[in-house]
Amino acid sequence: MRNTLYLVGQVAVLAALKIDINDNAAIERSGLQLNNGHQYLRLNITNKGGIVELLDTNTRQIDGESTFNGMTLEEGVNLALEKIRFGYATSATVGGETDPTLVKYSNVYSDVPAVLANADLVITQQGKDILSVPVRNLLVGAESERTAGNVDSYESGVIRVLRSKTPIKISLRFPKGASIGNAANHFIELHLHGAATARKA
Repeated sequence: MRNTLYLVGQVAVLAALKIDINDNAAIERSGLQLNNGHQYLRLNITNKGGIVELLDTNTRQIDGESTFNGMTLEEGVNLALEKIRFGYATSATVGGETDPTLVKYSNVYSDVPAVLANADLVITQQGKDILSVPVRNLLVGAESERTAGNVDSYESGVIRVLRSKTPIKISLRFPKGASIGNAANHFIELHLHGAATARKA
């Protein structure tokens, strides 16, 4: 019988690490603590098309821009991918904002260009697709009355775990031959939420 003190995401993380949730001593020996995980990134994708890699070795942890350093989670950090929030923003090409941290994002379907709504978001680790979902599925029909965040996030129904220190590929795959263009500046943000582990201080 499952230990009911643990939430579904926490169970998924511990199971991925092959730690028995009923073995408190094993959890203690692991040197890990369970907490709420949140990883995010914001990018300028103006004039991008084809397969766009959202993480690469040059990605750096910068407040308001990205929590990733390169293509891996920090040592000891494992994230159960429970919820995903995708956002889009735009600004004028001439005299408009070009910094992805200084624009306001929306996940309302009518605010997102068709070419982006028709793209796929794919997260891969160890050569396997952890998640593959059309961007349109990450969008909502109307703006929430509550502050943007978990309340209007996408839930896949199947929890996958992103593993510590293992390269992660996050890609936007646009329809063949299509790109978002450069008639305006285009930005996206991606938030990954779920139970996570971290090394005890």
